[in-house]
Amino acid sequence: MESITKKLVKTLTKIIFLSLLLGVLSGCADLSTTTEMTTTMPTTTSPTTTEARPTITPRPTI
Repeated sequence: MESITKKLVKTLTKIIFLSLLLGVLSGCADLSTTTEMTTTMPTTTSPTTTEARPTITPRPTI
């Protein structure tokens, strides 16, 4: 169980980091959208997040 939890935490950290990077890169002009998207954990970054949380639907920046 411990190793699974560690893997999950690592994966989530990577997803959050990537989503932050993507948010900053894509939404430089609109800062409010970037912060909103990062707090709601966008499902667009990876398919694993979509499977885990199908209820969250991020607003498209473009």
